[in-house]
Amino acid sequence: MGVISVNLKSIQATKNENLSGGIEVNNNVTPIDVRELDMPGIGKKGIVIDFQYISKYSVNGEKVAEIKILGEVYYIGSDMEEILKKWKKEKEMPEDPYIVIINTIFRRCAVKALQLAEDIQLPPPIGLPFAQKSKQE
Repeated sequence: MGVISVNLKSIQATKNENLSGGIEVNNNVTPIDVRELDMPGIGKKGIVIDFQYISKYSVNGEKVAEIKILGEVYYIGSDMEEILKKWKKEKEMPEDPYIVIINTIFRRCAVKALQLAEDIQLPPPIGLPFAQKSKQE
């Protein structure tokens, strides 16, 4: 099955007053905890991955703004035991489910961070497409 749900638990956006110069944005997802959970709504056991997403805005290495989202991912799959075992031993997940989980978090949180950045007048944390005037030959 894979990822069945993403639940955002906390959303925070802050910025300093002085935002001048070349702003750099760094987006990062960090798994915080992995645990087993009974999911009575679907009649199965699953795992929950607690995570932190941060869009950090900096100028010359100094943090000038930050968007921080805490949440959890609900996951069901045949590899749950392997995920739990590796997390308990190494605080890491196997690569294949990790990629699926992290990409799901990035997709969900990047959209929310984009909205928040606009609300507090920050540059978008992700690249956006834009139209350009066609070149005349």
